[in-house]
Amino acid sequence: MSAILQSGQTGARSVLAALGWYDPRFIVSIGRFASEHGWHLESRAMLEATLPDGWHGDGMLIQNAATPRIVEFLRAYAGRQPTVVFGGGGQLSDMDLPSVMGDNYGAGCFAAEHLLGRGYRNFVWVTFADRGKLASPRCIGFMDTLSAAGYCGAILERREKANEPGAWASRGEWLSQKLSELPKPLGVFALDDVLASDVISAALASGFRVPDDIAVVGVGNLDVVCQCATVPITSIDLNFDEIATQAAALLGRLMSGERVDKEPVIVPALGIVARASTDSLVVIHPGLSRAIAFMDAMHPRNISLGDVAEASGLSLRMLHYVFTQELRRTPAAHLLSIRLAKAKRLLGQYESRKIEEIALVCGFGSHRQMLRCFSRECGMSPKDWRESQNK
Repeated sequence: MSAILQSGQTGARSVLAALGWYDPRFIVSIGRFASEHGWHLESRAMLEATLPDGWHGDGMLIQNAATPRIVEFLRAYAGRQPTVVFGGGGQLSDMDLPSVMGDNYGAGCFAAEHLLGRGYRNFVWVTFADRGKLASPRCIGFMDTLSAAGYCGAILERREKANEPGAWASRGEWLSQKLSELPKPLGVFALDDVLASDVISAALASGFRVPDDIAVVGVGNLDVVCQCATVPITSIDLNFDEIATQAAALLGRLMSGERVDKEPVIVPALGIVARASTDSLVVIHPGLSRAIAFMDAMHPRNISLGDVAEASGLSLRMLHYVFTQELRRTPAAHLLSIRLAKAKRLLGQYESRKIEEIALVCGFGSHRQMLRCFSRECGMSPKDWRESQNK
């Protein structure tokens, strides 16, 4: 008899989890759910990329970025037990299995809104030709949001076999050439964080400044890529933790005999995690530049919009006009965004620092005011946001 635990060998449900690519957030979330619900988790498929021949468990969790070996395995065993696919846009989408995925369309909307809010007016979507099911909704969300604002974007689509000799070098040369041909300043939305890193490397190699000439947004918020890039990458947090947790919960319902809808469960993205790759504002009006500089320097203090207008040399009415024309936001919204960004950074970096203290150094009049702003803008309290960053 196989040494692998099969269905019925113990009182625990035996669940196999397999990933198409390694992300520790998926592993941690699935493992936590399995532990809380007393499952035996067959994890070697996640950790060693090996699959058990003759598998007869109680259920399977399969990431929708599957390798050909996983696809073959799934076609052989999915009909024998409850199976849930998680992630989004891979070839497993055609297998009509219950699934949980991230909001790829929403990710595109977030990227466009962020770049528009930084003042960029030239845009490009960078992708691979073989990622259609994943890339298409991201691209559509990006382009729809640009169109609604009166702009359009170019598309750069790369065709390559990732494992062929020289693929990395030729990709860099291709990106350098294509980026050089596009108008600047340029806002780039890349398929994922890895491609965003390639875009940054190609831009720098071509003599462009990131983000002043070329700003870059990725998808996935994978720390090892985003934080360790030459210029840290602004990325969209798809909420992988919640995707994996909801997928495990859906499998639990299936294993209990519950009938579930075959329509995919869409988990909303958490939004933009801003880093240095978009840390610039493209503005034309000199008064707006003065207003932004004043806000950056004085936001910890109790400044009013009248103070900002005086520092910029504009009337309050003209101040509101230039902000909404160039940055698509009001002066008050911009000042709040500076304070919230600083608060998020401090909450994430200093776990022991009191929230009341952080509220004051960021320019919020009180803890209560920061709580109201966080709840309205982020959908959670500062405490909950800190906990979500330090899981």
